[in-house]
This record gives sequence, structure tokens and C-alpha cells, in this order.
Amino acid sequence: MGGVRMKHFGIFTATLICTVLLLASCTSAHHKAGASSSTTSSIKTSRALQNPVERIVPANMQGNWYAVMDDGSSIKLTFTPSTMTASGADGGTAIFHKTGSNPSQVPAPVQKKWVRGTMTTIRHIRYLNMHAWDQTTGPGSFYGVTTEAYNGQPTTVLVEGQGTTAQTAILYYRTAAQARQMRGVTVDADSRLNYQN
Repeated sequence: MGGVRMKHFGIFTATLICTVLLLASCTSAHHKAGASSSTTSSIKTSRALQNPVERIVPANMQGNWYAVMDDGSSIKLTFTPSTMTASGADGGTAIFHKTGSNPSQVPAPVQKKWVRGTMTTIRHIRYLNMHAWDQTTGPGSFYGVTTEAYNGQPTTVLVEGQGTTAQTAILYYRTAAQARQMRGVTVDADSRLNYQN
């Protein structure tokens, strides 16, 4: 199999920076809260932290995924039904929320973790498309699970796609050992993976 040089910008790739790393600088709309007691406000804040969560992550994507980049650095992604967490100094947790959720009564550190997610199919792969909560432009990041052949064996991979056509930027594997073994390997039996140049 031929090699592929996967672009690496720090712990994340460029589009993931838009959805997770820059969440710390994202601003959220602030709306005037109506008159209410401090008790009511506390209850609303508590509910806002729990109720709007979107359980959008497909079952086959949940759990841990690992990648080793060309420069030897490692990335670990962990998905739950409503979150994505990335390891490393530049990592963090993104929390999927339902469209129409109002973060105005949620503490600022929590607001910064909010993301929106939608499901879309590109080249027969079902992708979870992530955007920062208040991101209004750009394609966001794409994550999809597929099975490809390597040395005649089926290999389950998590594809990270970038750009409007979800070009493959990184492949993740279920174990760190497999990620090290597959470092730089092109896994593409049927051209569903459109690698970046």
C-alpha cells in the first residue's frame, strides 16, 4: 500500500480548530433574562446544563479512537452519545446541543464547549458534521466510521474529513497499537476516502 502524508496542525487539524480549539474564543449571544428569583434562576441554569444536550453521536462512533501523525505525535478522540473529547495539551471537550437551545443562562466556561452537529452522507459514508455553536461560515469538521481493507483484512476506521467535500485528513483506529502500526498507511479499497494532497 502507498503512503499518505496527513496534514497536522497541532493536536487538531484546521477545521477541528474551528469547532473545538477556538471554542474558547467563541462568543455567545446574551439575552436579557426576565425577572425571576435566584432559586428559579438556579433551577433554569441546572436544566440548561442538562436538557438541551443532543444525543447525536452514532453508536458505532462512540468510544475511543487513536491516530499517530507523520511527525510521531498522537491524538486520542473519545465520543459519547453527546460529547467529543480530544486528548493533549490543546484538547478539550465539545458538547453537542440541540438547535434552538439558549446558552444565555449557562456559565461561560460551559458555553464555550457547545457545538452543533448534523448527520450527512458523502461518498457512502455517514458523517457527523460538527460546527462551533455560533459558527456561521465554513464547512466544519466531519467524522464518519467505515470499514476498509488492509492486507485483505477488514479494518474499521474513523475518518476525519475537512472542507465541503470532507476530504480525508486523518484516519483513527480503535487501539493505540493499531494506530502506530498504520501510521502513514493509505487504507482505501473503494475510493470512498478522498485524501487531501
